[in-house]
Amino acid sequence: MNKASDYGITPLGAAATNGHDSCVELLLAAPGIHVNHVNDSGENALLGACSHVMDSLRQVGSGDSTRTFVRLLWPRGG
Repeated sequence: MNKASDYGITPLGAAATNGHDSCVELLLAAPGIHVNHVNDSGENALLGACSHVMDSLRQVGSGDSTRTFVRLLWPRGG
């Protein structure tokens, strides 16, 4: 479950980076999953998921994908 590829990518990291939400949910429910594992590029699953969201925003033509991304993540009502 936590075995990394030759590049240090775990199944959780690959699923998060590629936007496979159901796989991420399944892997996160597994006992002993290493959520903070860092691959050879210095990225963990959360950073991979953020990269996927940014790429998705660029593909749909968001003029300022960084601002849109921050707005999506910023807590509401604070």
